[in-house]
Amino acid sequence: MKTKTILTAAVLFLISYTLYLIPLSFAQPPNLPGAGNCLSFNGTSDYVNCGNSNSLNPSSEITVTAWINNPSAGGGIVGKHEWTSPSYAKGWFFATNGATLYFGIGNGSTDYDIVFVGSILSGVWYHITGVYSGGITKCYINGILITTNSSTAYAPYGAGDLFIGGCGGGGSNIGNGCGYFNGKIDEVSIWNRALSQTEIRDNMCQKLTGSEAGLVGYWRFDETSGTTAYDSSPNGNNGTLK
Repeated sequence: MKTKTILTAAVLFLISYTLYLIPLSFAQPPNLPGAGNCLSFNGTSDYVNCGNSNSLNPSSEITVTAWINNPSAGGGIVGKHEWTSPSYAKGWFFATNGATLYFGIGNGSTDYDIVFVGSILSGVWYHITGVYSGGITKCYINGILITTNSSTAYAPYGAGDLFIGGCGGGGSNIGNGCGYFNGKIDEVSIWNRALSQTEIRDNMCQKLTGSEAGLVGYWRFDETSGTTAYDSSPNGNNGTLK
């Protein structure tokens, strides 16, 4: 039985709750409200493929959230993007490089921003959020606004799958550009609208119902067996554990 501890980089607050952890298979969750299970990724080959439905390609606004625990080198957390040239990429991704957290977003031709979100501590649970709307990218750690960038352009990458545990990069290159994730990931959600800071804070420490406005993908990782990570949104974007 593990304890999930949530900290900001400045140690602004902490919360604890209980869950079971097991690498890319599901353990029986405790009979308690709250967390349930998560997935543990080995950093070399583990990932979840959530497919490429139209619902996963928000066209003008997007919010991405997840819980992460990054004990070492990091890698791609979640992403749906491709490199269109050495300088540009289309779509988006979340990744870590050691203790540094990044959110990347671009339109594939004129602009691509890799936004430094902040530094994170090894072995600590964090809730991360990236939001794009109207030429503005905002990034949050534990519901606290860390970075605002006003020079970002975005276009969805509609030709490839969404990966959890890697950031994509075109075709089957799951870890391309940022590698496979080494650590634990939980409660990933994708939205086709920009969540407010209040919504982010309200949602981060509770289970979503799945019917929230704009929710296009929501993976709780609370299954107890098998190789399917079920999407709890109405869109059925179920992931396959690899």
